[in-house]
Amino acid sequence: MYDKIVILKEKSVTLSSDFSDIGHISFEKDQVEAKAMELIMELVGSGFVKISPT
Repeated sequence: MYDKIVILKEKSVTLSSDFSDIGHISFEKDQVEAKAMELIMELVGSGFVKISPT
């Protein structure tokens, strides 16, 4: 059902148990940009983004 969701979660935030089986990318407060590469890898792995040589 949730096979195409990426959750960006600040480390101090607790997710509801409804989301316990969904993966997420945790980040420190005000540091979400530090997880940019991890997000890109998730988007590529999920098929949302394709990287091709130019």
